Amino acid sequence: METLNGVAAYLEEGGLIGEWRLALGLEVRAAAAFAPLSVDLLTPGELARYRNLSATSRRRDWLTGRAALRKLLRRLDLGPDTASLEFPAANLSLTHSGGMAVAVACLDAPGPGLGVDLEAERPMRPEAARFFLGEDEMAKLNGRNAMDGGAESEEGLLRLWTAKEALFKADMDNRNRVLTDYRVADPMVRRGKAGLRPGLDTGAPEAAREFRYISHRLAGWHLSLAAAVL
Repeated sequence: METLNGVAAYLEEGGLIGEWRLALGLEVRAAAAFAPLSVDLLTPGELARYRNLSATSRRRDWLTGRAALRKLLRRLDLGPDTASLEFPAANLSLTHSGGMAVAVACLDAPGPGLGVDLEAERPMRPEAARFFLGEDEMAKLNGRNAMDGGAESEEGLLRLWTAKEALFKADMDNRNRVLTDYRVADPMVRRGKAGLRPGLDTGAPEAAREFRYISHRLAGWHLSLAAAVL
């Protein structure tokens, strides 16, 4: 619990605001929660959405996410009702893992598309990379690893997983897309640019073609943020 409190406080007190500004070019604020919101505090709209969730674990995660969202909305002097929120969203994103939820908001308006992903540290087998890395990204990893004399670590793969999830969430036109549709320029760095794979139908004319992202390792979690560049 002490670690959860520490990470939550660090995020909410703005410990990463400067890095986010440099990496994404945006003013981003965050709030974290590691306890579910009481069902008694849900609005009628929120309660209806809650009752549509059947699994107990999903309900707990959803309520913890609502707690983080409400805390963030309160800090921004916005109304507490989250029933109408839909993701992906231009100025807002939400993630949860390992008993903690993190909500982020972009203060720049209109927002270009914002994404966040949190993953508790866990083993990741190298063969799982094909589900979220493209062939060009794996070739770059293999080439760099050959020079370094070793394989990409499980930690590095989990970092890239969170980056890809954040990129997906930041894409307002992500319907029918998968994680391998997003390609980072250099898979070895924790902060950089990304785009859509060559030849991919970009959908609407105003859809993002380029993204920026940044990843962090925080006391047992990997956290990534991404923003679309219009």
